[in-house]
Amino acid sequence: MTQVWWAPTNPFVSDLTGINCSEINEKYKEANGTVMPQPAAFAYAGLELAVQTFKAAGTTDKQKVYDAIGTLKCQTIVGPVDYSKKMEGLPYSSSVLTGGQWQRDENGELQLIIIDNSLYPDIPVTGKYKEGNATTKK
Repeated sequence: MTQVWWAPTNPFVSDLTGINCSEINEKYKEANGTVMPQPAAFAYAGLELAVQTFKAAGTTDKQKVYDAIGTLKCQTIVGPVDYSKKMEGLPYSSSVLTGGQWQRDENGELQLIIIDNSLYPDIPVTGKYKEGNATTKK
């Protein structure tokens, strides 16, 4: 079992661009020939957050940008972001997490399957746990 931070089947839509997880994955596949990796989704979301923060601040003034981060609440392709929470005085936001397993499909290709959504039930389960691991060629 592995952590799944993002998947093309997640139900999220960007407030900034209106793109959803499935659409951005398809665009990524067209450009790169492979499924969009989880870190790339977070990189995209990071850019979404930067734009949203500068829009909220209305300026590039450091203090106003910092203050805007602390009030940021929006939807990104990696899920909802809410920086109104504080940890030791600093704003933070939790991220969505599910459980998954790498499994081979009928063509032998590896697929990341979501097998546990107990922490975030809005994300669809896409398969069941299979005994073995991704190197098993059953």
